[in-house]
Amino acid sequence: MPGAPVSVAELSNDAFQIKVPGGTNKWGIHLRVKLRTFMNKSILRYPSVSPVVDVKVSNIRVTGGFNYSLRDSGQFKILSVIEPKVDYDVVVKVKYNKFQGYFDKLSSKLEDNMRKKVKESLPGIKADFKQTFEGMAEFLDKPQLTANIYTKVPTDKVLSQRTIDEFIRLIDRKMYKEHSPYGILAKTVYKNSHDGKWLEDFYTHPENYNPGPVVGFNGYNDSAIWTGNYLASQSFRYMVTKSPESIKAIEHILSGLEMLLAVNGNTGLLSRAAAPADSIFGKNILKQRTNREIVMVNGREWVNHHGDRNGVSRDQYSGVYFGLSVMYDSLGNEHGQLKKRAARLVSMMTRYLIKNNWVVSEDRGEEGAPLGKYSPTAWTGAVLKLPILVIANHMDPRDRVVAKELKKFSALSESAWLSIYFAVLDPVNKYFKFNLENINFYNYLRLEKNEQRKKGMLRAHGLLEQYIGHHGNVYFRLLRRHLDPSNQKRAQESNPRAMREIFTKLLQKNHREATPMDIDYSGVPLVDYKSYDGKITKMPAGPIDLQIRYNTGSFQWQRNPFSINKPGQGTPKVGMHGMSMSMVYWMARAVNEGYIK
Repeated sequence: MPGAPVSVAELSNDAFQIKVPGGTNKWGIHLRVKLRTFMNKSILRYPSVSPVVDVKVSNIRVTGGFNYSLRDSGQFKILSVIEPKVDYDVVVKVKYNKFQGYFDKLSSKLEDNMRKKVKESLPGIKADFKQTFEGMAEFLDKPQLTANIYTKVPTDKVLSQRTIDEFIRLIDRKMYKEHSPYGILAKTVYKNSHDGKWLEDFYTHPENYNPGPVVGFNGYNDSAIWTGNYLASQSFRYMVTKSPESIKAIEHILSGLEMLLAVNGNTGLLSRAAAPADSIFGKNILKQRTNREIVMVNGREWVNHHGDRNGVSRDQYSGVYFGLSVMYDSLGNEHGQLKKRAARLVSMMTRYLIKNNWVVSEDRGEEGAPLGKYSPTAWTGAVLKLPILVIANHMDPRDRVVAKELKKFSALSESAWLSIYFAVLDPVNKYFKFNLENINFYNYLRLEKNEQRKKGMLRAHGLLEQYIGHHGNVYFRLLRRHLDPSNQKRAQESNPRAMREIFTKLLQKNHREATPMDIDYSGVPLVDYKSYDGKITKMPAGPIDLQIRYNTGSFQWQRNPFSINKPGQGTPKVGMHGMSMSMVYWMARAVNEGYIK
């Protein structure tokens, strides 16, 4: 747990149960053995032919839970653990064409013996399960890795606002020209390896930077989500500047998102990436990926990439919905056609998900692949499903199909906190889940008009804030501040002076997807970190400084703030696009300059 398949049901307002495994999954023990028997006759012993014994302990299900208290602020506490219960079935069959009556009796005895053995193991299973719950309770009662180990940037070393403004203009231009062919965002692969910092190579001494020609693209397995985020960042840019460049970027990115749906025939199925088959981008996909197809779009061959074997995933949809929603509300009526195009895509995707019962399975890579290994994408919780429906309802309140689906799943908001509970049990690994939850909450909470639904989702959002609010993640803080511009704590953390210090650190990072060779962790204090399952590892005492944080991936803010990497680790030929910085820059300006109300 919680990596096991689970199902969760609330028992009352202050207790819930967990079943492992959950849903339609079943755990079992299946043995096929040959039984060697001997028959005695008089003083002679004759060996018989070995019969096949089929032993199944099936439908093993452990059910447990706990009583809890959860305040509207998100403060959570486990009060007591409910005694676990174990259910199972035992079936034993012995197949042998001789002496079947004898073996039927033997089968009955084997079944009784097997039940006895399983029953003897139950106290241990229950004890382990109960201990897991108690460990989960202890973990959430005593938050760890909360020390403030940030270093303060000396006043005379903090970059000027003018320097940061000019740098972001360069980054936005770089993303448009080098990282978004056909409006679809990706990392760029250069001929020459490099180990250098953002500020040095792109602002103060660009003449010393020699990347060589672009030879390919990288990271396009996640192009859809980051293209959606890129659209959001440029929409915040337009909100602040109203510049022709920002509108040009928005049109460029929107055309890319349209193509990610067009390559699937505009059914609403999203592709992870797409490019003309004869382009560098397209040739990369054809050469490096297996789950792709060539389709004709507007008379040209395009290669369509779904992700090797596992198809498109929930995060890709979340990012696209995020970008389209922010864009729709950033533009005025003078850009009505762009707004209509965004609304069309949202309607198309939402109708598709509803029609397919919120399960995407047609783009799996291997035909007949076992669901346990390459399961279809499914949305079963409020934190993913309700934001999608609220966005679609906001863009087209006349859509009765969406309105009906939203009403149908309204009750999900009451148990939304459960998915957050399981997420915060592991605040270090698979950190990208927090990015998805934050962008989903952002769109939901700013658009929701139903106060009853909103109350349950606010409780879940408060729980998330309780356990990751100290992570020094300026992007998450800005999303929360946009929801509540009057929040003084968040305002202090992201005011113009604070943002200048943040960018002073960010621009000291390597712009290649590799940890700098000169990185120094000597000042980072390490502590024993005990995870919810009792394992103890050495971890930083708190979130580490931005300039020395994990340096790979398309988006800085979806990476955990506790990672310490070896110098040089990564791929020094892959250039990151800089959307991590463009996003927080424009978001901070939007709220600091009063555009978010």
